[in-house]
Amino acid sequence: MDLIKAKKVISAQRKELADLQRSLKALTKVVKKQAASSGQAGAEAVESKLGEKWRKDTVRSTRRKLQITQTEMATLLGVSIGSVTGWETGRTEPRERLKQAVFKLRNLTPAKAVAQLEAS
Repeated sequence: MDLIKAKKVISAQRKELADLQRSLKALTKVVKKQAASSGQAGAEAVESKLGEKWRKDTVRSTRRKLQITQTEMATLLGVSIGSVTGWETGRTEPRERLKQAVFKLRNLTPAKAVAQLEAS
């Protein structure tokens, strides 16, 4: 009896998850459409927030692209080296504001990253 109940609960949760995923997809389309109609800058901002997906190798690939060490990455983001290490290994995940900061760093060139480090 317990197994049958568990299967029913799991089935109901899967259906609910599928409904939520469809709702999220529809809302994402609406937001993009509204941002596009309000101006190009708004559409680009929404696309950058919705289009970039966080993966555990996001920090490592960004750091390697910028040709900087974990210590230098930590300095640029204003966090500890342990935080950067945790993010790179996937043991921890940064808060949203730090994720956005990492995404912004992805747009820098190695020379600009070094310049920012020297300025700090």
